Amino acid sequence: MPCVAIGARDEEEEEQEVSPPPPPPPAMRKVLFVDVDHVLNSTPDPRAIRLEEEPCALLQQLLKRTGAHLVLTSHWRRHQAYLLEILANYGVTPPPRHVDVTPFNADSSRRDLEILQWLNTNRKEVSEWFVLDSSDLLRFPGPAARLDGHVLHVNGGLSAAAAQAAEAALGATVESPWETVKMDEELATLMHEALAMLGGSRQFRPPKRSAPGAPRGATSSEFDSLMDEAKQQNLEGNQRKSFKIGVVAALGWLVSSARPGDHLLLAFSGYGCQHPRSPGSEKCESYLVPSDFADDLPEKFFQTYEASVPSASARADTQGLGGTVTAEELRRQCEVARVAAAGGRYRLISMLEVHDFISRLPKRCCVTVVMDACYAILPGVGADSPATFRKVDRGVVEYSKLWNFISRPRFLELPPLPVQHTPPELPRSTNLLACTLHCFSGCRLKEWCAEFPIEGTVQGAFSWAFLKAMAQGHFHVGIYQFQQFMANLLLNLKTHFKHVDQQPVVQLSSDASLQ
Repeated sequence: MPCVAIGARDEEEEEQEVSPPPPPPPAMRKVLFVDVDHVLNSTPDPRAIRLEEEPCALLQQLLKRTGAHLVLTSHWRRHQAYLLEILANYGVTPPPRHVDVTPFNADSSRRDLEILQWLNTNRKEVSEWFVLDSSDLLRFPGPAARLDGHVLHVNGGLSAAAAQAAEAALGATVESPWETVKMDEELATLMHEALAMLGGSRQFRPPKRSAPGAPRGATSSEFDSLMDEAKQQNLEGNQRKSFKIGVVAALGWLVSSARPGDHLLLAFSGYGCQHPRSPGSEKCESYLVPSDFADDLPEKFFQTYEASVPSASARADTQGLGGTVTAEELRRQCEVARVAAAGGRYRLISMLEVHDFISRLPKRCCVTVVMDACYAILPGVGADSPATFRKVDRGVVEYSKLWNFISRPRFLELPPLPVQHTPPELPRSTNLLACTLHCFSGCRLKEWCAEFPIEGTVQGAFSWAFLKAMAQGHFHVGIYQFQQFMANLLLNLKTHFKHVDQQPVVQLSSDASLQ
């Protein structure tokens, strides 16, 4: 469901001069000083940085269990960015703000003095510290008195026993909730509850909205009236609420209650589709597809349509994406669909409609949008995000073949109906957004998002990679590094699953930060 993170709003008070509060004391931190050669490898090469998997895995586990900041002491620290990139390739991914290097001494062999100099500079911020080094740092009598008990001489690569000794010296931190939740069961459920605005089989539950000055939880009367309308429209059918009306109502509630300084999260995980913007138009618009998208059509609409147009099956597949549909064939399909629909239409949510709601958010209101669906590019945000586009030719799509594959595409090739599904009052030329927007979409317009069974549940490749990349960056990571994490995860999936070939798209408003 849409979720809003907002504190209670107090009534405005008269302005008065107040002396600024004193700066907070610096946070205390644990520090782990690490050499590279003979610590993260057993046989170093003086010509290049060389790492080994087992010592790197032990180091990453040690950093996570202790919460220690990493300070590099090796002479390779002159190439810090390159060294961190190689460490990341071996799974050592501390947050960038948790990484530092020691200063350079005139005598490069005196790493003991460099470590002590770093500690003197940061002495008010360090609670515990430990050193893993390939040199005997205790051989110099003067510095040895302070280093004694904090240094472990490592040779031949970091071992489990050495890592345990460092952990005992630093102390293990209390596990965060993310460490105690299994990804294949509870985490997937919790994240989908928090992020998913639509669920294929989950009943839509409206969020609650508070009155000014009160804790959140008071019910919004106007929102309830919209939900009652949605419910009433479905009482004559199958007793189910309309997902489309419910989502539109939720979007209206979300933007109407937003204020400057709020942080909003909006996510969709499911199917997308393209459909002609108006009857007979060669241009298409993009839509999100609710689970009840066909409830306003005759029960046997798709069977009737497929019987007349067997080459244009209304399912998606990886094997049937071939061939070209001519304009004459497209017109014939549209006429067959019109007759079969008997005046009905799809329940679709236009991406233009989503953009229209986001455009109502005020300045200094931050919104993060996550879209794991095909065609889910937010119109008008960036250069390559048109409101209308020429139909993406998927060729002849045969859904029946799809079920033989583990990975499946998240788009529907719906029979074209002579109906305009986007509200006519919405402008096709989108304006600049006043709010601060970060929008993450699962694939480019002409690609398609894949879903597959992984870690105990069927989920989108993008959703899976998005959550994994967030965890890899310790839930605090810049946009560029986050993109790299996602790209690497999807590239790894491609080696194990066929037809996973999608490039995530990041869209930013004009004032959005890359951090």
